[in-house]
Amino acid sequence: MNEKEITLNFKVEQVANDILANCNAIKKTLGDDVLADIKSSIQTPDDPESRSIINRALTEAFGNLKVAFQRYLKVGRTSDNNLLERMVSSIDYKKDGAGNPTSEIDKINYEEVTLKLYIPNFNVSVTHPLESHSHSYLVSFCMAEFLKDLYPDKADSYAGRADKQIERVVLDLQARDTFNLRKPSWI
Repeated sequence: MNEKEITLNFKVEQVANDILANCNAIKKTLGDDVLADIKSSIQTPDDPESRSIINRALTEAFGNLKVAFQRYLKVGRTSDNNLLERMVSSIDYKKDGAGNPTSEIDKINYEEVTLKLYIPNFNVSVTHPLESHSHSYLVSFCMAEFLKDLYPDKADSYAGRADKQIERVVLDLQARDTFNLRKPSWI
């Protein structure tokens, strides 16, 4: 069987930026009559108070992708401790004139998640759509989880998008170069 190794790299920074962009777009559509605290919460999903919601959602979203990929994954954990996967690996702070770190953030270093899939007869031209649909799923799932208590109508919209994206991921995984044909019994 012609098994192909497909590597999918997910930069959490790109997922986080898309979540921030979506939250900013939602904030702009909210009217002035919306409570200021809800508006500010939606605008800043990266606050320490909100970060755990996003981290938990991202951990769950990656878990759901791994379930969709399960047939083609060969590496994983044999036990788990239910800790959150980290979005941020480290934070670099700006330095003052004396070289001492200040409280002002210079750069946030995000994690990267790599998944290797081993798929027989996979049509590699579908690799980009597979990665794109997976990324969209991660963003939509995290948005749905983040907004479910703040803005339930929008959360339902993002949950619907996430459901469609995971269906597309499953369809992408079925793309093949050639199909395995059965030999007739009389040959």
